[in-house]
Amino acid sequence: MPRAKRDAEKVICFYLSEPVKHMMRIRIAEENTTQQDWIVKTIENALELVEDSNTQPISIDTQTEATILKAVKGEKLADVELALLADALNLDQRKLTQSRDKNNGHKHNGSPCHS
Repeated sequence: MPRAKRDAEKVICFYLSEPVKHMMRIRIAEENTTQQDWIVKTIENALELVEDSNTQPISIDTQTEATILKAVKGEKLADVELALLADALNLDQRKLTQSRDKNNGHKHNGSPCHS
């Protein structure tokens, strides 16, 4: 059952390959947590947003912010935008490009995601 939306939260939908989804489910079971909590914690850790007295808020430039917003809206990113996003998130650009190309043309219908 979906959680109630809180004022400061936004729904983000994305697609995962079956092997990645399977590995994620195993990790979630090992950590005895929920999918929602695990994904949020993982993203916060990746972005170094975990509340810590030594952690400074991250700042991103306007071009990176615009690219992230474009991705969240489900718009197709150009290669240069993928490179910018990969760099900002410390990800492998090739994997982002493969994911984009694999899901090319698969539009999100605006409804919350389902497992």
